Amino acid sequence: MTSSVREVLRLASLGMLLAAFGCDLGEAEVVSRSPDLGPAVNVSPGRDAAGLIPSDADASESPRSDGSSFAKDTREAGGKGPDVSIAADVLDVTRGEAAGVVGDGGCAGEAGGECGAVGLVLTDDFEDGAAGWMSTGIAWEVTDDPSSTTPNSVLAPTGPAASSVYFSAGAWQDMTVEVRVRVASFGQASSANRAEIYARYQDAGHFYAVSLRADAKLDLRRNSSSFGHVIDVAVAENEWHTLKIKVSGPQDNVAVEGYLDGTLLAAATDTDGSLPSAVGTVGVGVYGETMAVFDDVTVSSP
Repeated sequence: MTSSVREVLRLASLGMLLAAFGCDLGEAEVVSRSPDLGPAVNVSPGRDAAGLIPSDADASESPRSDGSSFAKDTREAGGKGPDVSIAADVLDVTRGEAAGVVGDGGCAGEAGGECGAVGLVLTDDFEDGAAGWMSTGIAWEVTDDPSSTTPNSVLAPTGPAASSVYFSAGAWQDMTVEVRVRVASFGQASSANRAEIYARYQDAGHFYAVSLRADAKLDLRRNSSSFGHVIDVAVAENEWHTLKIKVSGPQDNVAVEGYLDGTLLAAATDTDGSLPSAVGTVGVGVYGETMAVFDDVTVSSP
């Protein structure tokens, strides 16, 4: 075979090969994808059939991109309900967006119909246990509310002590937290005995709180210390009341508001950058000799 014939055959083969590739590329299917929000963070069912939330003293810590950390060994009460999952973009607290509601309360019946439309990021009434919650100090449990004439589950510490319980799978910057609380016993009339709710909770020593105190006062707390005005309130034992705390603003200029039964009573601004991070989660707690139960947690992040 002459060289010219071989060249013609080589060029012909190359042309067929290119044509074949051109056909494959032309028939490639373009798949339209929705934005990738990342995997959901799943909280497994409780591991204690008695419904106890053990202390997190041995929980390992997981660093976050903002420098804070939350325990990743998420232990919760009961195992009575389904797994709780929280979409990864709910954890993007800087955007002020709500991807949906987690917890067993849901957002059915709320104005607007969509969770994101009303800004809710968490609801929990503890009827299906306390998946996703972790305690500090002593154990907490989901128990029946003895003050209710109809079945109602509440979250409570197992004894009087300085202890808190927080939602381990969430973190937000601007947030409004509302919780119903009934103090069974304050103990002695002292500011050291109190029931409280937390916003931007980062650990047992870093948070903002609204506290009901045994000396008939309500105050705001920052990292366990009172700040702003202290307000006289008429709150008796074994009464249900609603506490609400609202925090907003960057780390060095945080506006904090405290409400009792829907009325704004205390407000202050933290310009000291007292918390190590601008974000945190939600929690409730007791201090001193106080015994209390908590119910109907709602968190919104506008």
